[in-house]
Amino acid sequence: MTQGVAARMRPKDARSMLRIPITKLASKAGLSHVTVIESERGKPIRLSTAYALFNALNFFRREQGMELLEDVRDVEWNISGED
Repeated sequence: MTQGVAARMRPKDARSMLRIPITKLASKAGLSHVTVIESERGKPIRLSTAYALFNALNFFRREQGMELLEDVRDVEWNISGED
């Protein structure tokens, strides 16, 4: 993990710190807003969904001049399966 990024942040915190709405993150990740809401509530998501969210979060982090997350596990998603 990157030194400047807090270890294992909650999904909602990862989005909230960017001050972006759920719909904007969902759109960038190519997911429905319901999937983002469920991920933030701790519902199980597929690994591919976690990576889509991870990449979208890093897009917005880069856009805002923030340090990027290095690993999908930097966020506490409830990942089910390895798809």
